[in-house]
Amino acid sequence: MTSVQIAVCGPAECTVRETEQARRVGELLAEAGAVVLCGGGAGVMAAVAAGARSRDGLIVGVWSGDSRAGASPDLSATVVTGMGQARNAILVRSADALISVGGSWGTLSEIALGMRRGDLPVVALGGWRIHAADGTPVPGIHYADTPESAVEHALGRSRRDDVVADWVSEENLVRFLEELSRLIGYDYDHLDEAALAAGTPLRHPLMGTPPLEVELSREPGGSVVDIRVHGAIDPILAARIETMFALL
Repeated sequence: MTSVQIAVCGPAECTVRETEQARRVGELLAEAGAVVLCGGGAGVMAAVAAGARSRDGLIVGVWSGDSRAGASPDLSATVVTGMGQARNAILVRSADALISVGGSWGTLSEIALGMRRGDLPVVALGGWRIHAADGTPVPGIHYADTPESAVEHALGRSRRDDVVADWVSEENLVRFLEELSRLIGYDYDHLDEAALAAGTPLRHPLMGTPPLEVELSREPGGSVVDIRVHGAIDPILAARIETMFALL
């Protein structure tokens, strides 16, 4: 399953507080299993990359230069665009949500591009407060007070329901359910493998609070199983479930 990609933008020249906030945002996104996108440079960009790297996260820098020279050493991969600030459009277009930390003219352009998309959750942690000509706040931007609330909103809005779904090979099915149960501290009972082999859809409860239910289905004679996890799945748990899918 494709991981959620969260873009984090902010000024290359930032305050100590903005540096700390950006680093924490990077840590939280990596812990949630999200891919972190950033401009790859100094300041907020370097801080979010360092934070994500400290949690073994995946960080992709959409770099403005003509070579990788000067990009943050904490990047997992660097996309060399040679486009200068025009690379902001690529960064925003590639994201499932956008978090801005602090403010600069470049950051403002990224917020504007995000709003222009119309379908992109935009979260501002400090920095710009954007108002219309009549002085009223421009709707659609979520203003967060902490890195935790910024990440929670970005991940929550980038998911449109409470179902996480993907395919997994039948030989890894029990392993997936056991790992999922261990991850969330729920009880696991072995499923009715005979019914599944016959192509009968199953609803397999995981006992805990809040209750979760795993829906399993397979085409008769097929070797892969469609798994759908239903319930009050918070964004971080959803990202971890997606990571488990990717590892199987």
